[in-house]
Amino acid sequence: MKRVVVAITGASGSIYAQRLITKLLKINDQWSNLALVLSDNAHQVWTEEIGPVNFNDWGIPIFDKRDFNAPFASGFWENTIPWSSSPVQWEHWHGWLPACPTT
Repeated sequence: MKRVVVAITGASGSIYAQRLITKLLKINDQWSNLALVLSDNAHQVWTEEIGPVNFNDWGIPIFDKRDFNAPFASGFWENTIPWSSSPVQWEHWHGWLPACPTT
């Protein structure tokens, strides 16, 4: 089972993050853990593009971008690989599969 982290930035494209999260929640038999990380601007951009949202309503753990105790932080992220890279390349990161729908 995969563990997935969705990182949402303040860049335009909140609809893609919303679609990704919605689809991941529908296929919850294909992952064991799902987590969110939001930038400071993500809330504002999301509200402007889609409308207000309470991210806690999804029932997904949300980690602060500065939370070095998050299970996928500090030591697991030795390299940066673009989100479009093959999932096979993520395997060495303790099974966490980053999903970054916005750039």
